[in-house]
Amino acid sequence: LNEDKDKPVAIVESEKTAIISSIYLPEFIWLACGSVKNLNASKTKYLKGRSVILFPDLKCFDIWKNKIPKLTNLATFRVSTLLRDNATETEKNMGLDLADYLIKIKP
Repeated sequence: LNEDKDKPVAIVESEKTAIISSIYLPEFIWLACGSVKNLNASKTKYLKGRSVILFPDLKCFDIWKNKIPKLTNLATFRVSTLLRDNATETEKNMGLDLADYLIKIKP
């Protein structure tokens, strides 16, 4: 976070997804919170002045969207709708994450 203060931060649930996403989408600083419940104000206070995009797993979109008002007001948070808007009903029921789609693309 200290290296490039202008780069937007992207947060996903799993460490696996953060690593895979950093290869495919290096324009972001990728962080993982470890679980849907671990996204909280005490952990996000370190993102002061940052633009933060949340990429929740498909089953967790509303949970993370509803958390935004409770997160620190020191950063700007938004939830990506990319997966939610493009996933099939089957994919939504499976709870796929960003990495599940990225690994289908050649880097």
